[in-house]
Amino acid sequence: MRKMTKEQNEQLSKALSIQWNGNERMGKYCMKSSKYIFINGKFIDCCNSKPPIEKTMWYDDETESPDKNYDNFEALNTRSLKEKLNTSKYNYFIIPQYTRDITNGLLCSVASLSKWEDVIPDNYIKATDEEINAVSEALQEVEADFKKRLKTYWKKYSSNVSARGYWANR
Repeated sequence: MRKMTKEQNEQLSKALSIQWNGNERMGKYCMKSSKYIFINGKFIDCCNSKPPIEKTMWYDDETESPDKNYDNFEALNTRSLKEKLNTSKYNYFIIPQYTRDITNGLLCSVASLSKWEDVIPDNYIKATDEEINAVSEALQEVEADFKKRLKTYWKKYSSNVSARGYWANR
């Protein structure tokens, strides 16, 4: 994975500060909570750098309860990252990260429009293969770190993990 250089981190910090009207605390929060990559002159926010850990496994109460084990716990928590990793290359778009972007497109995000293929806004740019591969590498890095966090959480707090049923058809 390509690490951002110190200069790129400073440039990102400055761009976030500009976007947040000089609020450095908000800029630091954005840098800490999001996984950014620098590619093709843009900073792309790929995903949450530390996804939250879900400790409740919800299931339809008309089906059998899932076993309370690490494999089910991991599957529940890594589902959204796996969905992002498995998104078709043809549906990735680079979009402005903020609605009122004042950094001239320096801060971007990734979107998948698989549900709205016919309606593509004007400011969405089709991602290149290079950008898709870089985003995929970043997501894999976040997933690897997240799996380490899950193992640690399971070792310490597995007694807090539960399976709860919900009324699906009533």
